[in-house]
Amino acid sequence: MNGCTFVMHVASPFAMAEPKDENELIAPAVEGTKRVIAAAQRGGVKRLVLTSSTMAVVAGRESGTYGPDSWSDVDAKIGAYSKSKTLAERAAWKAVEVGTMELVVLNPGAVFGPSLGAKIDGQSVAMMTDMIAGKIPMIPDVAMGMIDVRDVARLHVKALTAAGVAGKRFIAASAEPVEMATLASVLKSEGYTKVPTRRAPSFMLRFMGLFDREARGMVPFLGKKATFDNRATFELLEWKPTPIESSFKEMAKALSA
Repeated sequence: MNGCTFVMHVASPFAMAEPKDENELIAPAVEGTKRVIAAAQRGGVKRLVLTSSTMAVVAGRESGTYGPDSWSDVDAKIGAYSKSKTLAERAAWKAVEVGTMELVVLNPGAVFGPSLGAKIDGQSVAMMTDMIAGKIPMIPDVAMGMIDVRDVARLHVKALTAAGVAGKRFIAASAEPVEMATLASVLKSEGYTKVPTRRAPSFMLRFMGLFDREARGMVPFLGKKATFDNRATFELLEWKPTPIESSFKEMAKALSA
């Protein structure tokens, strides 16, 4: 990284299914973050932008409003992914306590929008593909802050050089949680007839989580309605959000073309 002024350390893979060993996700996320920061510091990098997640903000917490000062509870049963993102971000802030390199962290919510290709290699792409194909029989009681993938990219670029953002976390998600039922409704209105409309009873998903790894990964999110204080993202990174309904429509169109 010698000669570089800015570095981005972008997202680790997100999978809904719980791994057999949580360290399959935690160790690469934490150790990888430490290595990138150490290399950037040795190379004299001025600022590093880290992609974290809202799962490092609200996981393990009850419904309520959360902002950049909020942290997930790693002692709760929050799942391997949420734990990995929280511990990796904590490690990043610890690492930059020494030296002069600036750190800016973006905490995106659930990411939707058109993909770069048809390859199904991400959780949101796989979920959208299954939903429009009728492979998801019912809608879970899950709601979360969401963002368009193109907005995530723009915010990263802005965070590289924006003034007054060093040492800060930025919530990159809608203030109000968007229900999965809303996603289904938008797709139905666009003519995707195989999209389910029935809601899945949460007790059934919790029971399925006893033996199904994907259902188990969904359990920590059931019934939670976290809202976000994302004002700093608007004010300091000049965010102009893409309407999430447009993200849904364009994503579905790209995947079904």
